[in-house]
Amino acid sequence: METFDSFSIAPCPKGTVNVAVNQLAQAAIASHLAGDASSSSAGASTSGAIDNVTEHAGIADDSRRVTKEYCLICLDDKTSSEMATLKKCRHKFCVACMQKHAEVQVQVNQVPVRCPQAACSEVLEYPDECKKHLTQEIFSIVTKRFIEAKVLEGDRVYCPYANCSTLMDKSGLNIPEQGNSSTAASSSLYQKVECVACLRSFCLDCRVPWHWNRFCQEYQNLPPDQRDAEESNLYKLAKNQEWQRCKKCRRIIELAEGCYHMTCRCGYEFCYTCGTEWKHKRQQCQCNLWDERNIVPTPLDSDDESDDKDFVEDEQMEEELEREERFRRFESKI
Repeated sequence: METFDSFSIAPCPKGTVNVAVNQLAQAAIASHLAGDASSSSAGASTSGAIDNVTEHAGIADDSRRVTKEYCLICLDDKTSSEMATLKKCRHKFCVACMQKHAEVQVQVNQVPVRCPQAACSEVLEYPDECKKHLTQEIFSIVTKRFIEAKVLEGDRVYCPYANCSTLMDKSGLNIPEQGNSSTAASSSLYQKVECVACLRSFCLDCRVPWHWNRFCQEYQNLPPDQRDAEESNLYKLAKNQEWQRCKKCRRIIELAEGCYHMTCRCGYEFCYTCGTEWKHKRQQCQCNLWDERNIVPTPLDSDDESDDKDFVEDEQMEEELEREERFRRFESKI
C-alpha cells in the first residue's frame, strides 16, 4: 500500500474555489484552440486571466503592493508620489511638510530654504527644486527674495508707501544730476525720485513720501513728533506702548505675542526688550527671552464680571481699528 505525507489545506470558500477552477480551465482551453500561431497573445490572455482569478480569489500579489515611505517631520507613512527628495542630501519628507517648512522659512526671511533635517546645511536649489516642491505662492516669494539678495545692501531702496514697498536698486533709479548748485533747495530736488512700480514720488535721502513743503535738511532736523500731526500722535502711541524700532531699517515694530527674539522684515535680529542685536542666532544680552503673558493666553473673566470687563465692546473695537489705521499711516511715512 502506498503512503502519503500529511498535508494541510488552507480554508477557502467553496464557491470561490469553483469559480477559480472554472476560469482557469476556460483560459487553458482558449489557449489550446488558438494554436501555435497566436501562442504569444494567448499566453498574455492566459496570464491576464490568471491575474483576474487570483485577484478574485483574494490571493495576495506582493508586486502590486504600494510602497510606503516615512516622513521625518509628521511621522506618517506616505506613498512615493507624496514624498519630496532633496537633490543634494537625499533627505526625504512629505510634500505637505516640505511646503509648510518653506512657508515658515520665508516668513522669517530665511532664504534660500534649508533642508528641514536637523544639522543639515543643504538648501533647496533655485529655481528647479523650489519650483518642484513648493506652492506657487511660496515660490513667488522665494523668487523675490533671491532678486533682493542680488542687490547690494547699500543699494537697496524700498518704496516708502505701505501699500507698495517695492524693492529697487539705487543704481538703477533715475536720479537727476545735481550740477554745480549747492543750495539746500537744489540739493533736496535732486533727492526726489519715483517708485518704479507705483510711480509716486519719494525722497531718496529721507526715505519718506516726498516732503513738498520742506527741504531734506530741514525735514531731518525736526523732532520725529513734530513732522506732522499724524506722526506726532503715533510717536506718542509708540512711546506709551513701548514699541521698539529696528536699528537697521528704522521701522517701528509692535510685539503682539511670542518671545522677545525679534526678526525684522529687513532680516535684522534683535532683543525686543533692550534692542541688542542677536548674532549667529544667539542672544547677546541678559534679558529674559520671553514673558509668560505674551505666551499663554489670558483666561477670560467670569460671567459675573463680563459686563464690566468685556473686551469686545463696540467702542473699544472702534478704538482698536483706529489705532491700527494710524499705525499703517505712520509706517507709510517711515
